[in-house]
Amino acid sequence: MWRRSSRSRQAASSRSDSRPAYGGSGVWVDGVLQTEWTGVQPERYYSLNLAAGEHLVLVDITSSDHGGSSHFAIDSEAAFTLRSPAGDKGVPLATIGTFDQSEYIDHRPGRRMQTDHPDYRALPEAAPTAAALEAFASWVKPFEPSLYTEENVFGSNVWRTLAERRAVPRSVLNAILPVPEPGVLPVFEDGDCELVIDLGAERSGFIGFELEAPAGTIIDAYGVEYMREGYTQHTYGLDNTFRYICREGRQSYVSPVRRGFRYLFLTVRGNTAPVKLHEIYIRQSTYPVAEQGSFRCSDALLNATWEISRHTTRLCMEDTFVDCPSYEQVFWVGDSRNEALVNYYVFGETEIVERCLNLVPGSADETPLYLDQVPSAWSSVIPNWTFFWILACREYAAHTGNEAFAARIWPEVKHTLTHYLEHIDDSGLLNMAGWNLLDWAPIDQPNEGIVTHQNLFLVKALRDSRALAAAAGATEEADAFAARADLLAETINAVLWDEEKRAYIDCIHADGRRSDVYSMQTQVVAYLCGVAQGEREAVIEGYLSSPPPAFVQIGSPFMSFFYYEALEKAGRQTLMLDDIRRNYGQMLRYDATTCWEMYPNFAENRSNPDMLTRSHCHAWSAAPGYFLGSSILGVKRGS
Repeated sequence: MWRRSSRSRQAASSRSDSRPAYGGSGVWVDGVLQTEWTGVQPERYYSLNLAAGEHLVLVDITSSDHGGSSHFAIDSEAAFTLRSPAGDKGVPLATIGTFDQSEYIDHRPGRRMQTDHPDYRALPEAAPTAAALEAFASWVKPFEPSLYTEENVFGSNVWRTLAERRAVPRSVLNAILPVPEPGVLPVFEDGDCELVIDLGAERSGFIGFELEAPAGTIIDAYGVEYMREGYTQHTYGLDNTFRYICREGRQSYVSPVRRGFRYLFLTVRGNTAPVKLHEIYIRQSTYPVAEQGSFRCSDALLNATWEISRHTTRLCMEDTFVDCPSYEQVFWVGDSRNEALVNYYVFGETEIVERCLNLVPGSADETPLYLDQVPSAWSSVIPNWTFFWILACREYAAHTGNEAFAARIWPEVKHTLTHYLEHIDDSGLLNMAGWNLLDWAPIDQPNEGIVTHQNLFLVKALRDSRALAAAAGATEEADAFAARADLLAETINAVLWDEEKRAYIDCIHADGRRSDVYSMQTQVVAYLCGVAQGEREAVIEGYLSSPPPAFVQIGSPFMSFFYYEALEKAGRQTLMLDDIRRNYGQMLRYDATTCWEMYPNFAENRSNPDMLTRSHCHAWSAAPGYFLGSSILGVKRGS
């Protein structure tokens, strides 16, 4: 918990925003829980009328976290001071607790954090004043100075008491034009000078500028991916920012950290004379590729969709494939399988694919199930991501004919499959703890239990492993895996099919409860993996063209990749084109230059309903770059 106390000389109306990382339970002022707030999540604004004197603010930041930050701001018409109840003169905060903590690793047995400590429960209302905190003195500690700063570039861009739009004169416009004269950024007596620069498309790279300024002038830079009609999608939890403090005279700077954005807020603060901005640019940093693939047809929408798919893929290729240039910038193992296939068709690059595939077994020291992102200090397993890696290994070996790779990677594939099979329970199904993800949609995919789509993809991974083993000259070693795949498929059909609903259920929970959720995701995977046979296959093939309205619908372009694979298997390319036009056309109508992470259908993984998507550039979504060439044009790898 945090505590700020303020002392003012007169009654004051204050406006504060508290956004603890990943949630938190509330804000108390003088022991009263604040329930009336304005704003749209994740912003929460409280308007308070406070009498002169001391007031105690408690903010509960109890949460799960793997590297977030919290922002707390106060705006008041009256003067106030902040001080810590722990007596610390440097940082006006104190921590109260910790009452409990635990490290939760999704693929290992572990204890969840407990929130039932009596002091934790009682404290907010039992300590309405700093004096009352004496009863909890053993819990109150000074705040760690290294974790606190008031130099908040992100907050300064988000929380502004006044933002006045002005026409851009030529003297300012020179900053982004190819002319010898610099842009002259004026001094405002009562505010700062802010430029909003539209790069015209999403970019990923290093921000650089050259300028003349008085010593001590502050240059704040903040990148965002999306703006529309007065709405800015701020990068909460990312802080896509930096601050540069000028020396006297002419100088240049290139940021040492790569960032992804389309719109750049450049704010000049504290300058005593106009700043001359000679140049501002982004030095694009992506994997070196040639645009060897191309696609052109009579439909302008499909052409534009292919182009944004290629641009997205480029921005998500660094030293490995990465999920996105703005958020994690991480090699997510499962994402990269689909990204590799797109890359084959738009760039034809193979070395980056092999590098990514070779990195995955390096996480075996953490778990033989292999991590979902590598290298990483976050120990997490998404079983499907490991299964997709196995598919990608087979596809790469087939695409390149690289038998040496197959021979080298086969023992690693065999190793992880052997350990996954140890999680087959007495019912004959994969039953394990992990981050059991497939799609950003409200499908029933608990982190413990029997998840149908994981069992289905395990069938496909076991079967695909035989082709990889053959390329490695070890076919007999995979025979047992093929037999286990057939047995697993038989059990899935016996246990997870609901005859009344004519569909596969999403899961069986750890307590034995059968899910009452039916999703298109599960049906698509059952069809794609060849587990649905005969009449069931025909039923699900019908769902591909006419999804039952009661079923959970597809929520991300990532899941659409598997849907398109299923449509190709069924020979329904017309449906594929209809889906691409509808969903990617929606992105283009919002001026997208890259492919979105999600469709704006569900609330999963977005902080408020105004967000169309979280990341606006995510290569797991670039499916048209592959399917328009492979399935629509019919350009296939030779045998």
